[in-house]
Amino acid sequence: MVFVLNLENSCINLSLRLATCCRIDAEVAKLRKNLDAMRVSQKLSDEGPGNLPLETSNPTIEALKRAQAHIRICSRLEELLLKKRLLQYGDTPEVHAQKVDKLKVLSESLANSSVKAEKRISDARFQREEALKFRVTKETEVSVIEKVLPLRNHP
Repeated sequence: MVFVLNLENSCINLSLRLATCCRIDAEVAKLRKNLDAMRVSQKLSDEGPGNLPLETSNPTIEALKRAQAHIRICSRLEELLLKKRLLQYGDTPEVHAQKVDKLKVLSESLANSSVKAEKRISDARFQREEALKFRVTKETEVSVIEKVLPLRNHP
């Protein structure tokens, strides 16, 4: 039953990861189109006629705005690609930290259980040794008594 639940949980997680990857791919495609459009417009403006000296401040502001937009798109693209890589090849740092904490707890529990089991084994061994000593002692006493009794019956 637990196996089935784990399997269902894994399937749900996989479906969620695939859906997230599809959304990321769609947004990445959109951002790449925007970058391509920006490159084309940049080439067209570079090939156009030279600017007059009085108009240099306005195109410079426009160039800065374009550069800022380009940087924002590239940053978002990098963020999405990193997120996708984490989804495909491993856990997010938060999930990894949770798994590490869970493994630490399980490791401590296992260590405690093994110490308790070793103590129980040691106690059982000690009890068996004590029982064996008791039997040997009683057997020796019975043996001595059996030797003494026939001697008393035959005076």
